[in-house]
Amino acid sequence: EPAGDYPVPEPQPVASPLLVGSYYFPGHFNAMRWVPMAAYGHPYPLLGYYRDGEPEVSDWHIKWAVEHGIDFLAFDWYYDYKTGNVSTHNNALDLGFLRARYRDLMSFCIFWCNEERGEVDYTEEQMALLARTLRDRYLKQPNYLRIDGAAVLMVSCPDRLIKRFGVDGCKSLWEMMSREAGTPLYPIAKQHTDQATLSAAGFRACTAYNYAGANMPAGQRQASYDTMAEGYETKWQEAVGQGVLPYMVPVSPGWDSRPWYGDTAMVRTNPRPEKFRKMCEAAKTYVNPKLQAVIAECWNEFGEGSYIEPCTQYGFGYLD
Repeated sequence: EPAGDYPVPEPQPVASPLLVGSYYFPGHFNAMRWVPMAAYGHPYPLLGYYRDGEPEVSDWHIKWAVEHGIDFLAFDWYYDYKTGNVSTHNNALDLGFLRARYRDLMSFCIFWCNEERGEVDYTEEQMALLARTLRDRYLKQPNYLRIDGAAVLMVSCPDRLIKRFGVDGCKSLWEMMSREAGTPLYPIAKQHTDQATLSAAGFRACTAYNYAGANMPAGQRQASYDTMAEGYETKWQEAVGQGVLPYMVPVSPGWDSRPWYGDTAMVRTNPRPEKFRKMCEAAKTYVNPKLQAVIAECWNEFGEGSYIEPCTQYGFGYLD
């Protein structure tokens, strides 16, 4: 039932023995962003085509997430490191989630998409500004995700920092940024290879966004979700086999980027909620005993066909 005159009923969170997260794509901040999905014909969210900077939208997402055992959202976060500008791409977090009525029921963290075009020329001053920006906007929030008392910062391209500052310089960078941020940082690399270097560079854990191309036959753009799931297990084995950094195990409901990129885009065919369930069950074997964490990609990557948010085709199937 709606809570008073508020249309989103009070969530009923469920407990989970693991720390369960989901990436969140903040890409639906105006109507034009839905045009590719509308033109393609699906997916169509149960909420309809929404504006993701609305607190009410965030409250529906929070409700559905916590009622299905999801503990935190890792928001894809876009930032101009030269100017300190935080773009409208982050409205879902800044204007939606952080103003939502039920926000205290789940945690969140920043997944810094440092995927700038071309070579990066990061400076220590710019990284200090980044740390202060995170501090002032997010890290003081009571529901910011912490591991071992440190604020989680996921990094899309850890190699860029290592290349720019060197291994030792990168480790010192995290110490400086922690001072600027006013709290210890817990950097997680979106990379599971070469963990020894990542560890020496100060990263505390590793993960992935997705392995959409795992097990894709050479020269092909289509293969079944079943073969992707097998490819995921191979990647998990690689990551855990290195044993240097704790691994936050990624899972994925599928991949179909034709809404964005047209008929020649990569597709994993025949995804189903029951197949995703099998992937999640298999992932438990690889959960790091210290980190105890898994993460799904993604809540709402509709243009890439990788989403667990309820849509007309499968309803709550993936979340269930």
